[in-house]
Amino acid sequence: MYKEVDLKIARLIIEDNIVLKHYKKDVIIDYEGALEIFEYLTNNLQAGIQYGLLSDIRNIKDLTREARDLYSKAGQFIEYNAILYDVTIQKSLANMFLMFSKPERFKSRIFSKEDEAIIWLKSKV
Repeated sequence: MYKEVDLKIARLIIEDNIVLKHYKKDVIIDYEGALEIFEYLTNNLQAGIQYGLLSDIRNIKDLTREARDLYSKAGQFIEYNAILYDVTIQKSLANMFLMFSKPERFKSRIFSKEDEAIIWLKSKV
C-alpha cells in the first residue's frame, strides 16, 4: 500500500507499514493540526496491523501543549515512533516530549539521520 497526502501542517506518506510524517516549514503544531493528522491516520491505517512512524520535526517552529498531549495519547496503530531532528533545540524538544508526555502506546527513539530512523522502524514492524 502506498498513499501520500498533504495536510494542513504536514505531508504524510504511508508505504507498507511505515508512516513518514514530514512537517511543513516553520510550522506551529497546534491541536487542530495534530487532530487532523490523528484522524487521517485513524481512518486510513488498516486495523490489526502495527505501524512505525517517522516524525520529522526538522521544520517545526513550536508545539503547543494541547498538541503534545494529543500525540502522547494517540496512536492506536503506531507501535514505534522515530523522531528525526537536525539541531540541538529540536533534540531538546523531542526529549521533553518523551519525558513529560510519556507516550504509553508506542516506543520512541530520537535520530539525526533519516535513513537510520527508517532502518530502525523497518526492523521493528
